[in-house]
Amino acid sequence: MRLKGLVLGIVFALWPLAALAGGQLFTMLSALAALVFLPSVLRSLRPRLYFGLLAAFFIFAGVSTLWSPQPHVFVAFDFGQMKFAVRSEIVRLGLLLLAQGVLIAAALRADERTRAGVQRIAHVALFTQLGMLVLLTAFEQQLLDMLRPIVPDTGEGVQNISRNSLIMSIAAPVLALGIVERNPSRKSLAIACGVILATAAILAYREVHTGLLALAAAAIAIALVHVVPRYAFRIMSSAIAILIMTAPLTFGLLTRGADFATATDSASYRAAIWARVIEIISQHPIGGGGLGVLRTMREPIEAGVFAGQFTLPNHAHNMMLQLWVETGAIGAALLSGTVVLLGWRLPAGDRLGAAEMKGAAICGGMLAVASVSFDLWNEWWWAVGGLMVVLACMAPRAVDDRCGLPAGGR
Repeated sequence: MRLKGLVLGIVFALWPLAALAGGQLFTMLSALAALVFLPSVLRSLRPRLYFGLLAAFFIFAGVSTLWSPQPHVFVAFDFGQMKFAVRSEIVRLGLLLLAQGVLIAAALRADERTRAGVQRIAHVALFTQLGMLVLLTAFEQQLLDMLRPIVPDTGEGVQNISRNSLIMSIAAPVLALGIVERNPSRKSLAIACGVILATAAILAYREVHTGLLALAAAAIAIALVHVVPRYAFRIMSSAIAILIMTAPLTFGLLTRGADFATATDSASYRAAIWARVIEIISQHPIGGGGLGVLRTMREPIEAGVFAGQFTLPNHAHNMMLQLWVETGAIGAALLSGTVVLLGWRLPAGDRLGAAEMKGAAICGGMLAVASVSFDLWNEWWWAVGGLMVVLACMAPRAVDDRCGLPAGGR
């Protein structure tokens, strides 16, 4: 248990640094920590039906490269220099999800002392991240000038600050719930509200509207748990599956009339992107156009505010539409089936205890971001969500047998 607490403590202690760097370190932290726990966790892992569906989805996504116009390399070997590199985004994401599964299994088997210790470290780290964001927002140019010798590209620095704030939009509800969970008092409630308000203010000031949407979605998910704790995850998983399966229709209705020539801001430009992606989905609705198909399309916008830019900038800025355009109805069915099976397999709310609201907040926030931003295969973003799930699993247990595991761990 000492090793478990030490490794997870280091992972969360490095959280502010990883967020400051734009998120790329989260994948490496997850992988390294999982390697430590793999020998002890491997013996207790059991096959689940949703594992099979998820594996089938990844296999089909890999097979889709056969008809994709985008050249694809899964792994690269250089025997002369003894180098090995994972080039495929689906392989990297698949390995990351395995690593996150190992970390979650390890967290569920932690004893109460380890849980409390890791939570304290994580809370300090998340407060540090929030404090850094406040400073970066208040003194952005001065700090970027100071960091220029280390990070000469100030444009990337600004982008990393926005990513940092988006990461905080997922972490802030978990931190706020953890504060109240440890000490349910008016003072704790005031601090928790302060965390959310400070995060919302930063997101609003930096115009990271996706983060504000994530906070709102997290609040709705928490409210659902409060109203129907016993069935919250079943309702959420079913709703997500329906949204995935109806994405072309749903987002088609939302983007009706969207046009690149009349787009004037990021929101209207994104709506036009979605409308174009839906047109492409209709060409190959069953099996999709193949992994990375959008990256081969370089159609310039001819008129309007965004003239000269591409109609399809690498991905759809909507993970569900990207899922459809690359893998079609087959990929959508496999992934939505995985979500439903996972949601219905989770224990009821009265057995999840404090972890339920945190898990719901993470689910709501990640769904909101998935609907309007990021590449489906962006592994560092999924690493953020996965590590927050690990932290949620470190919450105190309401009963001795939460997920079929003894309270003392293994």
